[in-house]
Amino acid sequence: MKYPALLAAGILLFSEITASAENQYQLGKTVSTGKNTGYSESLAVTSKDPHYGWELGEFFVSDYTRTSTDEKGRLLFLKNAGEQMPLFFHLEQMIDQLNGSTALSIADDWEGYDEIFQVQKQAFGRGALLIRYTDYQNQTDTQVFTDYLSSVETGTDSEVLLCEEGDYEIALDYQIKNNPYQIGGFDILPTYTSYSIRFAFSVRNGNTAAFLEDAETGEPLTDTVFAENGFYINTEKSHYLDIDIQREVFSGNDFHSEVFKNPAKEGEVYTEDGIYTVTVRNPYTASEPAVKTLYVGSEPILKAYMISDYSLAELREFVAQGAEIDSDGNIIMPTETESETETETETETETETMQESETETETLPELTEMPSGTVQINESVTEQTGIKKTLPIIIGIGAGLVLLAVIAVKFFMHE
Repeated sequence: MKYPALLAAGILLFSEITASAENQYQLGKTVSTGKNTGYSESLAVTSKDPHYGWELGEFFVSDYTRTSTDEKGRLLFLKNAGEQMPLFFHLEQMIDQLNGSTALSIADDWEGYDEIFQVQKQAFGRGALLIRYTDYQNQTDTQVFTDYLSSVETGTDSEVLLCEEGDYEIALDYQIKNNPYQIGGFDILPTYTSYSIRFAFSVRNGNTAAFLEDAETGEPLTDTVFAENGFYINTEKSHYLDIDIQREVFSGNDFHSEVFKNPAKEGEVYTEDGIYTVTVRNPYTASEPAVKTLYVGSEPILKAYMISDYSLAELREFVAQGAEIDSDGNIIMPTETESETETETETETETETMQESETETETLPELTEMPSGTVQINESVTEQTGIKKTLPIIIGIGAGLVLLAVIAVKFFMHE
């Protein structure tokens, strides 16, 4: 299997960079592993050890967002999805003059092996770096980098690897040669002791998001709730999420049925018609679960159901009243046709014209156009109009004559 982001030895594995002092976490503890034990023991370094009171160097990581512990109590680093967390080693000592003593140096281990990492016997050289990586499918890969300490420079931060999600176990195995007596360039009864800097940690992404992609095109289904071709869940950037999926279907009478609700399977493609609800939780954070709903199918009414606030019963009622639903689920309500509108307008205009004509007939004399071009007044109308005008005069004259007669009678009787 391909090891994640491990830099090739001799190319970039030991590239020297300056890491930021911020957000760093020191890792590793130096233990004495005994003699000829395959670096398997973990004994405390005592005053009898040539390694007592000083450290060879330190490992540390940076660019993480938070530390925690996993279900096994192992140290856990959370990072952002898509980012890599670098692991560094800082060598503090000169390997030919450890702790400032010319008698102490890193020895060449020609027959090194490690029982904990199950590394076969081989020439470890001046320190062997062992990295065991376990991925989300519990597949393990072990890398051995021999003569490691000869490849790094004292006083610098050397990048070891860029950590992706997974579980890591690290060990730096080395031997110290103690040669206090030398005569004429020859070693007089040197002693050798074995040590190891060991640690383990896990890396997880801190996000709560799975990527849903089209089953045929592979395009992300980020801005849509439709997946006519079906979909699959891409967990490539976050493998340690808890993902549950539910499928529901609706029959012609709007009967709802839950077909299944269970954990999502890695790499499974979902193409059967239905409404799918995908719920994603990150077991390593306290964040709220992310929920995504998708409709697989091509029925317009179910598309409208997905993008609107209407129930299926309401949508079917709209359709019964003449509404249409397009292929994107948009509801098109019925409208009056142009011809009906024009007819109603013409009818209203004719009614208004007739009412105005009747009013004019009542108040104006009728005019008749004669062949000669003259206008003749209708006699019946004229007579009626004349009578209305002369009647008050006649009544007034009659009243005056009556009054004069009464006065005359009184005058003659008085005489």
